[in-house]
Amino acid sequence: MPASSVSALSIDEIRTRYDRLLARLRVVAEAHGHDPAALGIVAVTKTHPVELVHRALAAGLRRLGENRVQEAEPK
Repeated sequence: MPASSVSALSIDEIRTRYDRLLARLRVVAEAHGHDPAALGIVAVTKTHPVELVHRALAAGLRRLGENRVQEAEPK
């Protein structure tokens, strides 16, 4: 999905995608004998605007990753 399309996601769409991904990961973890509670998802904010980061936080995401300090500071 192009970055411009991702940047247009609503809080509800972000939450839905996050929940769907977490559910899929839990199934795989359990199938392979891993503890699903030990899973963590890091949402990468690289190249995405601050507004999208705010929506991700509002959707419940708490682990965010950025590879440049100068981009991470305002986010």
